[in-house]
Amino acid sequence: MILRRSLIVAATLVAAFAAVPSPSSAQPLAPDLARPRSVTLALTEYNRLLDLADRASAGASGAPVASGSAAAIDVRVEGAAARGTITVTGTAVRPGVSRVPLVTATTVVDTVATSASVPLVADGDAVAAVVAGPGAFSIALGWNADVRVDAGRATLTLPAARTATARATVEVPGEPGDLRVKGGTVTARRRTAAGATALDLTLVPSTAADVSWIARDVTPVVPMGPARVVSDIGTVVTVTDTDVRVSALVTLDVSRGRLAQCTLTLPAGYRVAGVHGTTVERVDPTPEGLRVTLLTPDAPRHVLLAELERPWPGGATAVEAVTVGVVESQRERGDLAVESSGTTVVTESTALRADRVDVQEMGPAVRALARWPLLAAYRYQRPVGADGPRVALGVARFADAEIVPAIAGGATATTLLTTDGRALTEVQLHLDNERQPFMKVGLPAGSRIVSVSLDGEPAKPVSGADGLRLPLLHAERGVPARELTYVYVHDGAPFARKGDRTMHLPSMDLPIGVVHWEVFVPDGIRARRVDGSAVDAERFDDARRPAPVMPSWTRGFVTPATVPRTRVASVPGAPSGQVRLRVTDALGEVIPGATVTVRNGSYAAEMVTNERGEATANSVPPGRVSMDVHLAGFTTGAVHFDFDRQAVAVEIPLQVGSMAETLTVTGEAPVIDTSRASAPPDHVLELQQRVAGVLPIQIDVPRAGRSLQFVTPLVVDAAPSLTLRYRRR
Repeated sequence: MILRRSLIVAATLVAAFAAVPSPSSAQPLAPDLARPRSVTLALTEYNRLLDLADRASAGASGAPVASGSAAAIDVRVEGAAARGTITVTGTAVRPGVSRVPLVTATTVVDTVATSASVPLVADGDAVAAVVAGPGAFSIALGWNADVRVDAGRATLTLPAARTATARATVEVPGEPGDLRVKGGTVTARRRTAAGATALDLTLVPSTAADVSWIARDVTPVVPMGPARVVSDIGTVVTVTDTDVRVSALVTLDVSRGRLAQCTLTLPAGYRVAGVHGTTVERVDPTPEGLRVTLLTPDAPRHVLLAELERPWPGGATAVEAVTVGVVESQRERGDLAVESSGTTVVTESTALRADRVDVQEMGPAVRALARWPLLAAYRYQRPVGADGPRVALGVARFADAEIVPAIAGGATATTLLTTDGRALTEVQLHLDNERQPFMKVGLPAGSRIVSVSLDGEPAKPVSGADGLRLPLLHAERGVPARELTYVYVHDGAPFARKGDRTMHLPSMDLPIGVVHWEVFVPDGIRARRVDGSAVDAERFDDARRPAPVMPSWTRGFVTPATVPRTRVASVPGAPSGQVRLRVTDALGEVIPGATVTVRNGSYAAEMVTNERGEATANSVPPGRVSMDVHLAGFTTGAVHFDFDRQAVAVEIPLQVGSMAETLTVTGEAPVIDTSRASAPPDHVLELQQRVAGVLPIQIDVPRAGRSLQFVTPLVVDAAPSLTLRYRRR
């Protein structure tokens, strides 16, 4: 403390003596007066000087005497080095000489002031300037730095400006990829006339910013003499009904020098449809062909796509396959392929300066350009100054034949009739579709669509000027549907005491292998077929006219290849203690609604088969299992087997029992009612539940009465018809 006060007192005394005016300001102090000496003061005077020194020390921490307000950094990257300038502007507030901090984290190589030379003071990596005030100042510093390359990225560190605001302009050669800035923000990005990229940055004050990009753009290609170019051309010649099109993908590899322009030679008679490429700046016609100006002449590779076309009569039998060439190329190789949009074959070919190869040998460029199967392929190499290949082809085109884009292997129709004459019909189609979007449907007069579904998903019909169309492709995914189901309602005349009723199914504009039609007439009405294209299922399955083998999903009367037998088989992966049952008739068709009883000691379970004729019993204990199946009109089926809790599947066929037939003798021809009076099948109940309450009109949902089954084979854009002769009981 004593030492500090002594220093303060000495400084105060010096300041006090300096403030006292000299007798003559024109003459300097005498040597003896300027020499420090001892002074004796009273204690009160000494204390007063100490107070003055403390006040002067406290006042030194007030407002700054000078500061920098803004900094502008301009830098240009050349190879692995960066050079630029830093311009700092500010104001010196107080009179006298002041020290102003400028930048840190840089190497300053030069300084230039706007008014006079400004001395710099270096303190570690910080640089400050000594300026005289008061007044504004502007200082420009020259600096340089190295560009670091690490893990495939180039990084440049910008100086940290000790100013209120800072901005920077960084010029990077070429097109930098994956640009990143740490300690700042990119406000603009533009291309310069020299092909470089200029970045405008706003920096965080007093913070060194890192600018990084992909390292391949750091070192540009150094021109070394004339350009050496190797070209690889993949060409596809497309022959259509009206013209010949040439698509050539040109790849130019520059191994030495720079390529600012290239010239494409064109075959005679062709019109240029376009020349594209990421490095193409401008395309100009010349006597030799097309002159292409490139954006990045220092780039090692350029890729161009040239498209040509010329008219060609569809009935012509000869065509010439040509391609483009590159004048600047020292060596050129290429693949040439021919394709056609229709049914075309190459009858003969003559190749000049090209060799015919297999189409499987074509490179990826040709495969990417081709849209149809290739008819012929050629490979060539063109030396410097030589002409390009010429290939003459003999072609034969065949008229397109009409094909069926979609067919239905089979269709199932279910019609429910009411006593007031209304009918509800469901049509289900199993499709084999080659992306046909719609199917035209001609509904019977007075009919209205209720619902449409594709593979169980709702769909929307489309009404056109020439009729109704149902979609065959899923709206969201655009894939063909495997199953189309639609339901429509038809208003008809009520049933009289007796008479005839004619019905039609919709006409559909695709071939259908076989249509199985099941008609449910109301209770109390007996009916039989008397006319129509649909025939009784019993007649269709007669031994004299064997039925074709149809898919298992149809619900018609199909004669299987072999009569099913009672079988018990294990089911790997199923839960233990599970017994699965499937009930069929003698013809292999599933039987829904059958009652199944499973017993094993004290265990007993009773089930009813679903619409697929299946039922499942769970948690069956091990031991001797007995299963009985009952259904009116069929014999009782029974099976016994030893069960060890390993899941099994059991299939039981039922034989037809006594058929109830009623013979009514009247004045007319005898009517034999062979329809079955049984509980409605599950698919009929599902149809009733699906449309109940959602129909657009008021209608009583038909009840399933007696079932009549009919078959119409090979339906092609026709409406299956049926005439029933009925009589009330």
